[in-house]
Amino acid sequence: MLSQIRSADAEALNKTHHVITRDEHALTEAIVGNRDFLPLKDQLKHLFAKEAVFVSKEDFEAMAELVRAVEKIAAHPAYRAEVAADTSPEQLPASSGAFMGYDFHLTPDGPRLIEINTNAGGAFLNAFAAQALTACCAEMRFLLDESPLPSFEHFVPAMMTREWQLAGWEGRPQTIAIVDDAPNAQFLYPEFLLAQSHFARAGVTAFIVDPKDLEYKADGVFYGVQRIDLVYNRLTEFQLIEPAHQGLRRAWQTDQIVLTPSPYHHDLFANKRNLALLSDAQRLREIGISKADISAVSLIPETVELTSENENRLW
Repeated sequence: MLSQIRSADAEALNKTHHVITRDEHALTEAIVGNRDFLPLKDQLKHLFAKEAVFVSKEDFEAMAELVRAVEKIAAHPAYRAEVAADTSPEQLPASSGAFMGYDFHLTPDGPRLIEINTNAGGAFLNAFAAQALTACCAEMRFLLDESPLPSFEHFVPAMMTREWQLAGWEGRPQTIAIVDDAPNAQFLYPEFLLAQSHFARAGVTAFIVDPKDLEYKADGVFYGVQRIDLVYNRLTEFQLIEPAHQGLRRAWQTDQIVLTPSPYHHDLFANKRNLALLSDAQRLREIGISKADISAVSLIPETVELTSENENRLW
Protein backbone atom coordinates (compact mmCIF):
# COMPACT_ATOMS: atom_id res chain seq x y z
CA MET A 1 0.00 0.00 0.00
CA LEU A 2 1.78 3.15 -1.23
CA SER A 3 1.36 6.44 0.53
CA GLN A 4 3.30 9.57 1.34
CA ILE A 5 4.47 8.08 4.65
CA ARG A 6 8.15 7.98 5.50
CA SER A 7 10.24 4.85 5.89
CA ALA A 8 10.22 4.93 9.69
CA ASP A 9 6.46 5.43 9.76
CA ALA A 10 5.90 2.57 7.30
CA GLU A 11 8.03 0.25 9.44
CA ALA A 12 6.09 1.20 12.56
CA LEU A 13 2.74 0.66 10.83
CA ASN A 14 3.80 -2.75 9.58
CA LYS A 15 4.84 -3.79 13.09
CA THR A 16 1.98 -2.43 15.14
CA HIS A 17 -1.07 -1.69 12.96
CA HIS A 18 -3.55 -3.70 10.98
CA VAL A 19 -5.53 -0.72 9.77
CA ILE A 20 -6.34 -2.01 6.30
CA THR A 21 -7.72 -5.53 6.21
CA ARG A 22 -9.60 -7.86 3.96
CA ASP A 23 -13.34 -7.78 4.48
CA GLU A 24 -14.32 -11.47 4.38
CA HIS A 25 -17.96 -10.69 3.64
CA ALA A 26 -17.02 -8.33 0.80
CA LEU A 27 -14.65 -10.92 -0.65
CA THR A 28 -17.35 -13.59 -0.53
CA GLU A 29 -19.81 -11.22 -2.21
CA ALA A 30 -17.27 -10.45 -4.93
CA ILE A 31 -16.76 -14.17 -5.56
CA VAL A 32 -20.49 -14.95 -5.54
CA GLY A 33 -21.03 -12.08 -7.97
CA ASN A 34 -19.08 -14.01 -10.59
CA ARG A 35 -20.49 -17.49 -11.11
CA ASP A 36 -17.24 -18.74 -12.66
CA PHE A 37 -15.56 -18.45 -9.26
CA LEU A 38 -18.16 -20.16 -7.10
CA PRO A 39 -16.47 -23.61 -7.24
CA LEU A 40 -13.20 -21.88 -6.31
CA LYS A 41 -14.56 -19.85 -3.41
CA ASP A 42 -12.47 -21.51 -0.69
CA GLN A 43 -9.34 -21.58 -2.85
CA LEU A 44 -9.63 -17.87 -3.66
CA LYS A 45 -9.77 -16.94 0.00
CA HIS A 46 -6.49 -18.74 0.68
CA LEU A 47 -4.71 -16.71 -1.99
CA PHE A 48 -4.91 -13.43 -0.08
CA ALA A 49 -3.24 -12.10 3.07
CA LYS A 50 -5.57 -10.52 5.60
CA GLU A 51 -3.58 -7.33 6.12
CA ALA A 52 -1.92 -4.86 3.80
CA VAL A 53 1.80 -4.08 3.84
CA PHE A 54 2.85 -0.44 3.93
CA VAL A 55 5.59 0.76 1.60
CA SER A 56 7.09 4.17 2.16
CA LYS A 57 7.36 6.78 -0.58
CA GLU A 58 11.17 6.54 -0.43
CA ASP A 59 11.20 2.76 -0.82
CA PHE A 60 8.65 2.85 -3.61
CA GLU A 61 10.64 5.44 -5.54
CA ALA A 62 13.85 3.44 -5.08
CA MET A 63 12.13 0.31 -6.44
CA ALA A 64 10.69 2.21 -9.40
CA GLU A 65 14.11 3.67 -10.18
CA LEU A 66 15.65 0.20 -10.14
CA VAL A 67 13.03 -1.06 -12.59
CA ARG A 68 13.74 1.87 -14.92
CA ALA A 69 17.48 1.23 -14.67
CA VAL A 70 17.18 -2.51 -15.36
CA GLU A 71 15.06 -1.90 -18.44
CA LYS A 72 17.54 0.72 -19.64
CA ILE A 73 20.49 -1.64 -19.04
CA ALA A 74 18.62 -4.44 -20.82
CA ALA A 75 18.48 -2.25 -23.94
CA HIS A 76 22.29 -1.80 -23.94
CA PRO A 77 23.89 -3.81 -26.79
CA ALA A 78 26.81 -4.99 -24.65
CA TYR A 79 24.47 -6.26 -21.94
CA ARG A 80 22.29 -8.01 -24.50
CA ALA A 81 25.36 -9.64 -25.99
CA GLU A 82 26.26 -11.10 -22.59
CA VAL A 83 22.86 -12.37 -21.45
CA ALA A 84 21.24 -13.30 -24.78
CA ALA A 85 24.22 -14.29 -26.89
CA ASP A 86 22.35 -17.26 -28.39
CA THR A 87 19.58 -15.07 -29.81
CA SER A 88 20.21 -13.85 -33.34
CA PRO A 89 19.41 -10.19 -34.13
CA GLU A 90 16.47 -11.16 -36.36
CA GLN A 91 14.86 -12.99 -33.42
CA LEU A 92 14.91 -10.01 -31.08
CA PRO A 93 11.28 -9.14 -30.33
CA ALA A 94 10.22 -5.54 -30.20
CA SER A 95 7.63 -6.25 -27.52
CA SER A 96 8.27 -5.56 -23.84
CA GLY A 97 6.84 -8.67 -22.21
CA ALA A 98 3.45 -8.64 -20.47
CA PHE A 99 3.18 -8.57 -16.68
CA MET A 100 6.87 -8.38 -15.90
CA GLY A 101 7.39 -8.88 -12.17
CA TYR A 102 10.10 -7.36 -9.99
CA ASP A 103 10.10 -9.05 -6.60
CA PHE A 104 11.43 -7.08 -3.63
CA HIS A 105 12.00 -7.83 0.03
CA LEU A 106 11.68 -4.92 2.44
CA THR A 107 14.62 -4.66 4.85
CA PRO A 108 15.73 -2.16 7.50
CA ASP A 109 18.30 -0.96 4.95
CA GLY A 110 15.77 -0.47 2.21
CA PRO A 111 14.21 -2.72 -0.44
CA ARG A 112 16.26 -5.48 -2.05
CA LEU A 113 15.47 -7.07 -5.40
CA ILE A 114 15.47 -10.87 -5.17
CA GLU A 115 14.00 -11.86 -8.54
CA ILE A 116 12.84 -10.64 -11.92
CA ASN A 117 9.99 -12.76 -13.16
CA THR A 118 8.55 -13.06 -16.67
CA ASN A 119 5.86 -15.41 -15.38
CA ALA A 120 4.53 -13.13 -12.68
CA GLY A 121 1.14 -13.95 -11.22
CA GLY A 122 -1.09 -11.94 -8.94
CA ALA A 123 -2.04 -8.79 -10.83
CA PHE A 124 -5.59 -9.91 -11.62
CA LEU A 125 -6.01 -11.40 -8.15
CA ASN A 126 -4.96 -8.16 -6.46
CA ALA A 127 -7.31 -6.11 -8.60
CA PHE A 128 -10.11 -8.51 -7.66
CA ALA A 129 -9.24 -8.48 -3.95
CA ALA A 130 -9.21 -4.67 -3.93
CA GLN A 131 -12.99 -4.88 -3.95
CA ALA A 132 -12.78 -6.39 -0.45
CA LEU A 133 -10.35 -4.00 1.26
CA THR A 134 -11.57 -1.98 4.20
CA ALA A 135 -9.97 0.67 6.37
CA CYS A 136 -10.55 0.81 10.10
CA CYS A 137 -10.74 4.60 10.27
CA ALA A 138 -11.20 7.71 8.15
CA GLU A 139 -7.51 8.59 8.42
CA MET A 140 -6.56 5.42 6.55
CA ARG A 141 -9.29 5.61 3.94
CA PHE A 142 -7.28 7.99 1.77
CA LEU A 143 -4.80 5.16 1.12
CA LEU A 144 -7.54 3.19 -0.59
CA ASP A 145 -8.85 6.26 -2.40
CA GLU A 146 -5.45 6.93 -4.02
CA SER A 147 -5.08 3.35 -5.28
CA PRO A 148 -4.40 3.04 -9.05
CA LEU A 149 -6.47 -0.18 -9.24
CA PRO A 150 -9.55 1.38 -10.93
CA SER A 151 -7.39 2.03 -14.02
CA PHE A 152 -6.45 -1.66 -14.17
CA GLU A 153 -9.57 -2.42 -16.21
CA HIS A 154 -8.24 -0.23 -19.03
CA PHE A 155 -4.55 -0.94 -18.50
CA VAL A 156 -4.56 -4.67 -19.29
CA PRO A 157 -6.17 -4.52 -22.77
CA ALA A 158 -3.94 -1.55 -23.57
CA MET A 159 -0.83 -3.51 -22.55
CA MET A 160 -1.76 -6.48 -24.74
CA THR A 161 -2.53 -4.15 -27.63
CA ARG A 162 0.86 -2.52 -27.17
CA GLU A 163 2.57 -5.92 -27.26
CA TRP A 164 0.63 -6.70 -30.44
CA GLN A 165 1.56 -3.44 -32.14
CA LEU A 166 5.21 -3.54 -31.06
CA ALA A 167 5.39 -6.92 -32.78
CA GLY A 168 4.41 -5.18 -36.03
CA TRP A 169 0.66 -5.82 -36.19
CA GLU A 170 -2.07 -3.22 -36.62
CA GLY A 171 -5.20 -2.80 -34.53
CA ARG A 172 -5.45 -5.11 -31.56
CA PRO A 173 -5.56 -8.88 -30.99
CA GLN A 174 -9.02 -10.39 -31.28
CA THR A 175 -8.23 -13.76 -29.69
CA ILE A 176 -5.92 -14.50 -26.76
CA ALA A 177 -4.85 -17.89 -25.42
CA ILE A 178 -3.87 -18.00 -21.74
CA VAL A 179 -1.45 -20.91 -21.87
CA ASP A 180 -0.10 -23.20 -19.16
CA ASP A 181 0.39 -26.93 -18.65
CA ALA A 182 -2.81 -28.48 -17.25
CA PRO A 183 -4.11 -24.99 -16.47
CA ASN A 184 -7.12 -26.05 -14.39
CA ALA A 185 -4.76 -27.90 -12.02
CA GLN A 186 -2.52 -24.87 -11.47
CA PHE A 187 -2.50 -23.11 -8.09
CA LEU A 188 -3.25 -19.80 -9.85
CA TYR A 189 -6.04 -21.18 -12.03
CA PRO A 190 -8.47 -18.71 -10.38
CA GLU A 191 -6.35 -15.93 -11.85
CA PHE A 192 -6.63 -17.44 -15.32
CA LEU A 193 -10.42 -17.23 -14.95
CA LEU A 194 -10.14 -13.62 -13.83
CA ALA A 195 -7.95 -12.81 -16.83
CA GLN A 196 -10.37 -14.53 -19.19
CA SER A 197 -13.35 -12.55 -17.89
CA HIS A 198 -11.28 -9.36 -17.93
CA PHE A 199 -10.44 -9.79 -21.61
CA ALA A 200 -14.07 -10.64 -22.38
CA ARG A 201 -15.20 -7.32 -20.90
CA ALA A 202 -12.75 -5.61 -23.24
CA GLY A 203 -14.31 -7.38 -26.22
CA VAL A 204 -11.46 -9.87 -26.69
CA THR A 205 -12.13 -13.61 -26.88
CA ALA A 206 -9.82 -15.48 -24.48
CA PHE A 207 -9.28 -19.20 -23.98
CA ILE A 208 -7.49 -21.00 -21.13
CA VAL A 209 -5.44 -23.61 -22.95
CA ASP A 210 -2.95 -26.40 -22.42
CA PRO A 211 -0.33 -26.05 -25.19
CA LYS A 212 -0.90 -29.65 -26.28
CA ASP A 213 -4.47 -28.68 -27.20
CA LEU A 214 -3.32 -26.05 -29.69
CA GLU A 215 -3.08 -26.99 -33.36
CA TYR A 216 -0.23 -25.61 -35.41
CA LYS A 217 -1.10 -25.18 -39.09
CA ALA A 218 0.56 -23.48 -42.04
CA ASP A 219 -1.78 -20.51 -41.72
CA GLY A 220 -1.57 -20.06 -37.97
CA VAL A 221 -2.18 -21.45 -34.50
CA PHE A 222 -5.67 -22.70 -33.74
CA TYR A 223 -7.71 -23.72 -30.72
CA GLY A 224 -10.50 -25.71 -32.29
CA VAL A 225 -11.69 -23.62 -35.21
CA GLN A 226 -10.54 -20.36 -33.61
CA ARG A 227 -7.30 -18.81 -34.82
CA ILE A 228 -5.17 -17.45 -31.98
CA ASP A 229 -3.63 -13.99 -32.34
CA LEU A 230 -1.74 -13.58 -29.07
CA VAL A 231 -0.56 -16.04 -26.44
CA TYR A 232 -0.35 -14.83 -22.83
CA ASN A 233 2.35 -17.24 -21.71
CA ARG A 234 2.17 -18.58 -18.15
CA LEU A 235 4.46 -21.58 -18.70
CA THR A 236 7.44 -22.02 -16.39
CA GLU A 237 9.43 -23.98 -18.99
CA PHE A 238 10.79 -20.70 -20.24
CA GLN A 239 12.71 -21.79 -23.35
CA LEU A 240 9.84 -23.89 -24.78
CA ILE A 241 12.09 -26.79 -25.73
CA GLU A 242 10.03 -29.62 -24.24
CA PRO A 243 8.15 -31.60 -26.91
CA ALA A 244 4.74 -30.28 -25.84
CA HIS A 245 5.98 -26.69 -26.16
CA GLN A 246 8.05 -26.80 -29.34
CA GLY A 247 5.10 -25.98 -31.59
CA LEU A 248 4.52 -22.82 -29.60
CA ARG A 249 8.20 -21.87 -29.94
CA ARG A 250 8.14 -22.43 -33.72
CA ALA A 251 4.95 -20.38 -34.07
CA TRP A 252 6.61 -17.54 -32.14
CA GLN A 253 9.81 -17.71 -34.20
CA THR A 254 7.87 -17.64 -37.49
CA ASP A 255 5.59 -14.76 -36.40
CA GLN A 256 2.41 -16.83 -36.55
CA ILE A 257 1.52 -15.52 -33.10
CA VAL A 258 2.59 -12.81 -30.71
CA LEU A 259 3.97 -14.59 -27.63
CA THR A 260 4.29 -12.61 -24.44
CA PRO A 261 6.40 -13.07 -22.45
CA SER A 262 8.71 -15.00 -24.75
CA PRO A 263 11.90 -17.03 -24.22
CA TYR A 264 13.85 -13.95 -25.19
CA HIS A 265 12.22 -11.90 -22.44
CA HIS A 266 13.33 -14.56 -19.98
CA ASP A 267 16.89 -14.47 -21.33
CA LEU A 268 17.01 -10.71 -21.11
CA PHE A 269 15.40 -10.16 -17.72
CA ALA A 270 14.54 -13.23 -15.68
CA ASN A 271 17.43 -15.68 -15.97
CA LYS A 272 18.81 -15.81 -12.42
CA ARG A 273 22.36 -15.67 -13.78
CA ASN A 274 21.66 -12.10 -14.90
CA LEU A 275 21.61 -11.01 -11.26
CA ALA A 276 25.32 -11.86 -11.02
CA LEU A 277 26.02 -9.30 -13.74
CA LEU A 278 23.52 -6.71 -12.49
CA SER A 279 25.01 -6.82 -8.98
CA ASP A 280 28.62 -6.49 -10.22
CA ALA A 281 29.32 -2.76 -10.47
CA GLN A 282 32.79 -3.29 -11.94
CA ARG A 283 31.53 -5.45 -14.80
CA LEU A 284 28.71 -3.01 -15.50
CA ARG A 285 31.23 -0.17 -15.74
CA GLU A 286 33.35 -2.23 -18.12
CA ILE A 287 30.48 -2.74 -20.56
CA GLY A 288 29.56 0.94 -20.52
CA ILE A 289 26.62 1.22 -18.10
CA SER A 290 26.15 4.71 -16.65
CA LYS A 291 27.03 5.59 -13.08
CA ALA A 292 23.41 6.53 -12.31
CA ASP A 293 22.06 3.19 -13.53
CA ILE A 294 24.73 1.26 -11.61
CA SER A 295 23.72 3.17 -8.48
CA ALA A 296 20.04 2.36 -9.04
CA VAL A 297 20.66 -1.39 -9.33
CA SER A 298 22.74 -1.45 -6.16
CA LEU A 299 19.53 -2.65 -4.46
CA ILE A 300 20.33 -6.08 -5.92
CA PRO A 301 22.25 -8.14 -3.33
CA GLU A 302 25.61 -9.49 -4.45
CA THR A 303 24.88 -12.57 -6.52
CA VAL A 304 27.39 -15.17 -7.69
CA GLU A 305 27.05 -18.32 -9.74
CA LEU A 306 27.63 -21.55 -7.88
CA THR A 307 30.57 -23.50 -9.30
CA SER A 308 32.68 -26.42 -8.20
CA GLU A 309 35.43 -23.92 -7.40
CA ASN A 310 33.42 -21.72 -5.03
CA GLU A 311 30.89 -24.17 -3.57
CA ASN A 312 32.80 -24.71 -0.31
CA ARG A 313 33.25 -20.98 0.27
CA LEU A 314 29.58 -20.26 -0.44
CA TRP A 315 28.47 -23.11 1.81
